[in-house]
Amino acid sequence: IPTGIGKLDEALNGGLGKKELGLIAGSMGFGKTCLSTAIASYAATYRCDSNFNNGYKVLQIVFEDGIVAIERKHIARITNVEACNLSKDENQETIKNFINSYKDKDTLNNNLRIMEFLSGEPTAKDIELYLNKLINSGFKPDVMILDYFECLDKGSIAKGESEWNAEGRVMRKFENMAKKYDIAVWITTQGSKDSVASEIMTNDKIGGSVKKTQIAHVILTIARTQEDVRKKVATLALTKNRFGQSGQVWAGVEFDNGTCRISTDNVEEFKDMTDFGRKQEEDQLEMQRDIFQQIKKAN
Repeated sequence: IPTGIGKLDEALNGGLGKKELGLIAGSMGFGKTCLSTAIASYAATYRCDSNFNNGYKVLQIVFEDGIVAIERKHIARITNVEACNLSKDENQETIKNFINSYKDKDTLNNNLRIMEFLSGEPTAKDIELYLNKLINSGFKPDVMILDYFECLDKGSIAKGESEWNAEGRVMRKFENMAKKYDIAVWITTQGSKDSVASEIMTNDKIGGSVKKTQIAHVILTIARTQEDVRKKVATLALTKNRFGQSGQVWAGVEFDNGTCRISTDNVEEFKDMTDFGRKQEEDQLEMQRDIFQQIKKAN
């Protein structure tokens, strides 16, 4: 199932496959919901050629963002008007005209289902029960996107079992769900406190149990400095790819939280994290040389 993020889809040979479990990791406020919404919108309206315009069936599950907030994110992506500006009077006519002429409006309505659960209450079993209910009603998802893992109830912890083992058990249930229902599953998760200031987010900076990263077939991480947020860019890294090459890093990804538009058309691409680290060292040395030259000139 394609994500619409060009370089990522190339690395994944087209996207996340059915029966596969993908993890999207990033610090709080770094764009996990933006990214998952972009994936949902693209998959639901995907056209592989002129003869196929039915898209994929998408179930987008949210906890902390309400359904209306997510719908606004989808509208922002369609209209390129930031979600926070959709209600402004001066934008109303433009938005209405854009939506009325949007060729994939019916396809998106037919293919996308957004479901909100209360944070901290549903278990993996509750999610599966809802998935079953949806399938029985005639809507069979091709991809399920869950935003985010920490909002799930991990269930009762057995005597002697650690919280980390419980997290691994929950992830395993979603892996089994992907296989059982023949769907692709994306789950977003929080980064640790060490991930906030990182120029690249590695798997050891994903919060919670390491078992989450062990079970996931694909892991995509988001890293952003405050300057990146201001410039509306991010660094994405494919830190795990069980079915192909992993380690690719894309710096300077266009990443607009306000409109959920993400593009890798003009990125700096690195074959692995070592390559990325080497470039960071070179940039640091170059900056030091520039500072030295400025001091030398001043003296």
